[in-house]
Amino acid sequence: PSQQWLDGDCDGDGVTNGQEVIDGTDPTNPCDFVLANQTVTPSAEWLELDCDGDGVSNGQEINDGTDPLDECDLMFENQDVPPSEEWLEGDCDGDGVLNGQEVIDGTDPVDPCDYKPISQDITITSEEWDNLDCDGDGVTNKDEILDGTNPLNFCDFILESQTVEPSQEWLDADCDNDGLSNGDEIAIGTDPLNEDTDGDGVLDGDETNDGTDPLDICDFVTSSQTVPPSTEWEELDCDGDGVLNGQEIIDGTDPTDPCDFLWENQDITIVTEEWMALDCDDDGISNGDEIVTDENGDPIGIQDANDNGIPDHVEPNNGNPASEDNLDVFDIITPNGDGLNDVFTIRNIENYPNNTLEIFNRWGVKVYDAEGYGQGDNFFRGLSNGRITIDRGERLPVGTYYYVLNYVNKQGESKRLAGPLYINRR
Repeated sequence: PSQQWLDGDCDGDGVTNGQEVIDGTDPTNPCDFVLANQTVTPSAEWLELDCDGDGVSNGQEINDGTDPLDECDLMFENQDVPPSEEWLEGDCDGDGVLNGQEVIDGTDPVDPCDYKPISQDITITSEEWDNLDCDGDGVTNKDEILDGTNPLNFCDFILESQTVEPSQEWLDADCDNDGLSNGDEIAIGTDPLNEDTDGDGVLDGDETNDGTDPLDICDFVTSSQTVPPSTEWEELDCDGDGVLNGQEIIDGTDPTDPCDFLWENQDITIVTEEWMALDCDDDGISNGDEIVTDENGDPIGIQDANDNGIPDHVEPNNGNPASEDNLDVFDIITPNGDGLNDVFTIRNIENYPNNTLEIFNRWGVKVYDAEGYGQGDNFFRGLSNGRITIDRGERLPVGTYYYVLNYVNKQGESKRLAGPLYINRR
C-alpha cells in the first residue's frame, strides 16, 4: 500500500492504517484497534459509537479516561446510549447482580458493594467479590453469606468470623449501643454485638465508667443495673451469702453485699469461706462460728441457741440481751486456738468478782465449775475441770450445754443468769 494509505485512518478510530497492519487489527473496523496506539484524532462518527456496548459512547469514554473497548470500564453515571444485550446480561462488578438488573435497581453495575441483596444470585458472585468486605465489619462477603448475615450491614455479623481488618467507620461505630465503640470493645475483649458481655445487667460502657470489669459477672455496681441480667447471673451467688442473685433481686437485697440478705431464703450449705469469716450481726462472733458445720468445717445448717426462731448468725449476741447489771453472755464458743471465741465470754463479769459459774451437759452432768469466773485467766475453754463422770482436761464434744451464773452485784444483791451454751469446734 501507498504511504498515503498507511498514514491514513480509514475507520476513523484514531489509529493509522499502517499501525493497524502492524497490530493485526482491521483498519476498516472502527471498533478493532489497540487503544494505546491511537495517535490521530478519531472521527466524529467514531466518537458517537459505543464499541464495547457498555452504554457510554467512545467519545465520552475518552473524556472519562475509561477504555472504550472494555465493557466493564465505564463511569455508570455517564451512560448516554443504550447498552448492548451482552452488557445487560453481564455482571461487571461480580456482585451476583446482572448489569441490566442494576440499571433497573438504580445501583452501580461497576461497584461490587452497591447492589440490592434481593436481586443477588450468590451462585454467580466472583472470587474477588467473595474476598471483599463490603460493609467493613471485618468479615468477608463470602463468610457473611455462609453465616447468613448481611454483607452490606456492618452491625450484622458473627464476631468469630472476623478475619480481615475492620474499617475505621466500623471501629468508630457502636453496634450494640452500650456506650463503647466497636474498636474499644475489641481492645478490651468485650463483645461489640452484646451490650452486656458478662450478663450482670450492667451495660459494658457503664461498667467502664464505674471502674468495674465488664468481663467479670460478679464485678458490678448494683445501682447501674439497667438491663435484664442473664440466667447464668441469676443462678450465681456473687456475694457468697447463700442466696442466689436472682432471689436477692426479688427480695430487694444487694447481691454484692454478703451481709444483706433474707435468711429465710438462705441456703446455708452454699455459703463461702469468705462469708463464714465475716460477722454480719456485729456480735463479735464470726458467721462461721454461729452456724452448724461438719467435721470438715463445711456448713450444714443453722443454729438457734436461744430457740427464738432467729438464727444466731443474724441475731446479735445470739439472743442473750444485757442484764440489768450490764452483763452480756456470748453463748457460743469455738475453742480451736484461733484466738477468736476460744473462751466462754461474759462481758463485764470482771466487775463482779463474787461469782460462781457451773456448766452442765445435756444429761445434767456438771462438766465445769469455777469461782470468781472472769478474774485473771479464769475462763472456760471447752475443757472439763474434773468431776465424777468427766475426766479433768477432757475436751468436751460439740453440742449444747447449760450454764448457771450466780453473782453478787454492786448493791450486794444475789443474782442469777442461766441459759444454753453451744460448743463448736471448727
